[in-house]
Amino acid sequence: MASVKPYFDTRSERKDGTYPLKLAVTHKGSFTVNLKIYLKKNQWDGVQIVNHPQKRKLNQGFSNKLQTAKTNIINLHSSGEIRFLSNKELKLIIQTGDIKAESNESGYKLAEHFKRYIAAANKPKTAETYQYTLDKINLFSEGVMFNEVDYGWLKEFERFLSTGSGINARSIHLRNIRAVFNDAIKYRLVSQNIYPFREFKIKSEKTAKRSLTVEELNLIRFFPVEPHQEKYRDFFMLVFYLIGINVIDLVNLKEIKNGRINYKREKTGKQYDIKVLPEAMELIEKYKGSDFLLFPMDGYSDYRDFRHRLNENLKEIGFLERKGPGGKKIRTPFFTNLSTYWARHSWATIASKNGVPKDVISAALGHEIGSKTTSIYIDYDQDLVDKANRKVVDYLNKSSCLNPYVLFAKEKTRIDFERIDL
Repeated sequence: MASVKPYFDTRSERKDGTYPLKLAVTHKGSFTVNLKIYLKKNQWDGVQIVNHPQKRKLNQGFSNKLQTAKTNIINLHSSGEIRFLSNKELKLIIQTGDIKAESNESGYKLAEHFKRYIAAANKPKTAETYQYTLDKINLFSEGVMFNEVDYGWLKEFERFLSTGSGINARSIHLRNIRAVFNDAIKYRLVSQNIYPFREFKIKSEKTAKRSLTVEELNLIRFFPVEPHQEKYRDFFMLVFYLIGINVIDLVNLKEIKNGRINYKREKTGKQYDIKVLPEAMELIEKYKGSDFLLFPMDGYSDYRDFRHRLNENLKEIGFLERKGPGGKKIRTPFFTNLSTYWARHSWATIASKNGVPKDVISAALGHEIGSKTTSIYIDYDQDLVDKANRKVVDYLNKSSCLNPYVLFAKEKTRIDFERIDL
């Protein structure tokens, strides 16, 4: 909790032999505020000004400034705003005695509260998402004030976002702005009177299913991919075998202990415990790392670089022909939107179709079982999850055939199969 107290700075002697009386503030570190009251050593007794011809006037001014600083700090703590304030901002408030010195309704920048909101985010992924929105705002209207973000501004910003992004991607940015707006109102930094989201409605559309059938999974699993695509295809299957593990968690795994992997999911902080099936172990041995369980983080400084390459290569898996004098590559991808998320969705879909109870699927994916209240009291049997994963992978194995990619691709492409060397 921030605090303030008098501080007689005897280290800063002036030419006339006096020293400044200051306020010492502890917040995120510490700083001082000069009260512009200068005293000799015998004129300060540690509590008040003494032996000074104007001691009554100076004590009154000093007491008022100290009490105002204490009151403002208490109010900032009560509203929760103090967690957003830097030392510089708090110092300005104490110097001016105005709790709204920087944050008045007309002069408060949207970007300023975005930065505070990002700084207070508990999860790196949340901060990253809001920073991306802030970057978009700065590209569109850098320096925009809260009272300028009205219905018209939001419509124009929505049109600005429409180039290169879908409805749901745009809705994420708009929802982020709404959250920051609500937060600023909550901490009384802007007025509810300028809230624009009563009139402006955020559009969204139902997300298309991102799951593959067992036939489609086997198409990916057995198709003779290009050499550089093999590791990306195998990592997709590894995600599937490990019940849709997120890429950041997968590449940061350190060890297998007693045939299982244990990790805390980066996105949610939830603890996972997954049995490593033989199908997964085969791929783990194939792509074994030195410092990590798997190789990617041995060569990438940021997991996102590997994730980007992984998803981009998954989208290109399909038939390949060379045409023209230079042998230009002509690809016919099977799934142009394929990403590692599809492995997670596919696992859940196949599990459901094979009679795995919803509670077991939820437990396997790390979702809440039933309501949040009841899930606290359930110590779910991990053996049920292990059996469910084995059932899903067994079903996939039994559904495979000699050349499954041929059967499926005949329905999905116009490739002349008689000319393809299988």
